[in-house]
Amino acid sequence: MSWNVKFLTVLVFLLSFPHSGGAESVGSPSGILKKGKWDFGLGTGLLSSREMEGGAEALVFQGGHFRGYGLTDWLSIYGKIGAAFLEIEDVAILKTNDTSTKNDFGINVFSSVQLKGKIFESKRQQWEWDGSVQYVDIRARHRGKNEARWHEWQFATSLAKSLGRFKPYGGLKLTLLDVSYRVRQNNTLLKQGEYNEDQPLGIFVGADYYFGQYEDVVLNIEGSSFNGNEMNVAIVAVVCSHIEHGLLNSMKSEEYRALKVLEELSANPSLTQRSLSKKLKVALGLTNLMIGRLIKKGYVKVISIRRNRIRYFLTPSGITEKTRLTYEYLEYSLHLYRQARRLLTETLAKVVASGGRRVVFLGASEIAEIAYLTIKELGLELVGVVDDHAIGQQFLGLTVLRVEDLSKITFDCGIISALDGGLGDLQQRLSQLGVPEERIIVLEHKGPRLSLISAPIAHEASYVARS
Repeated sequence: MSWNVKFLTVLVFLLSFPHSGGAESVGSPSGILKKGKWDFGLGTGLLSSREMEGGAEALVFQGGHFRGYGLTDWLSIYGKIGAAFLEIEDVAILKTNDTSTKNDFGINVFSSVQLKGKIFESKRQQWEWDGSVQYVDIRARHRGKNEARWHEWQFATSLAKSLGRFKPYGGLKLTLLDVSYRVRQNNTLLKQGEYNEDQPLGIFVGADYYFGQYEDVVLNIEGSSFNGNEMNVAIVAVVCSHIEHGLLNSMKSEEYRALKVLEELSANPSLTQRSLSKKLKVALGLTNLMIGRLIKKGYVKVISIRRNRIRYFLTPSGITEKTRLTYEYLEYSLHLYRQARRLLTETLAKVVASGGRRVVFLGASEIAEIAYLTIKELGLELVGVVDDHAIGQQFLGLTVLRVEDLSKITFDCGIISALDGGLGDLQQRLSQLGVPEERIIVLEHKGPRLSLISAPIAHEASYVARS
């Protein structure tokens, strides 16, 4: 292997982690983004012994930077630019005083553009049918040396199955290849011509594995085979720079609390700090500290109306800050909805697979309303809602009961939507009622964060809590 191939191998390997990539990964479901979202990173691909008409074989090793954009929730576009090493072995090209049949075309400009779309999706069964079309171009122009131009169209379709963080897939790929070349020796042209694809139809298999708390890092491995002795492998790690991920990093708990304080003071300027602390469910000292910070930043102004009585007013900059935080929170709320739907769909699919059908909500909250949409999509039935803070109220068409009334309900799975604390007490009471932990999904929402604490395992029979 020549020194330039070794250098490119080491360079691309170092650059490809932990970035993303892959216009060359034709079937990766992670490449289909939500509308208006971006994806970017680096990727590599190895194509060995690519057989072409006339008995020639090509070796391509490429890597580069790519960006993707979600045109719709079902269609994304990708562009990639980078470098590729190209070598073609052809026994028909005879050289003077050189028995080697390999022709080195060196390191060249590599570019590609790809459309990836979701054709069909079954959220209940966690199946996904995707398709893609991609154009690849390699320009090998070296003055006085070997030159080549690689034109390739790829049409692919694949089926993917979600298994939690792991998503394997497989499919078919049709490739249309045209390579024009000029081979020189000692600045003398030996031969020029074109190569075409020998076997255009092949199969490919791959898998995505999602890492991180928000599953925003994806490792993708994909291999393809055409004549049985060819393999195209892409190993990529995808970092999705979606707006909601940046929002989760930027909207910290302090900003979330600041928004709540500004909202409360805007609605009721005469609100006392003690009343405000109760509304926010934080300590009085912390409330005093937060208001002090807002005053120091110029967002809030304090006016004394009489002894021991003050009023809080939002300054123009405070109104601007409140508007900014409100916009961020609305963006976050949309992310929260999507995240809850995804977490619940993946988890409840296991309940469906084990034969479960009856679901009970533990907590009448906004998260429970999102969960309700998910269970209806999966064909599950909501059989009860328990919440000691809303006893007797109507929620999703059912009368809210006490936690102890679980003994009156037959269910396969319970969903806890814990909002800003109170989770430990509820779990202890469920334990006292004899409800197994493996039958409970816990979605805990603290400030601007949503996390899946636990999920049910497969079971056979419905359950009734003991009295």
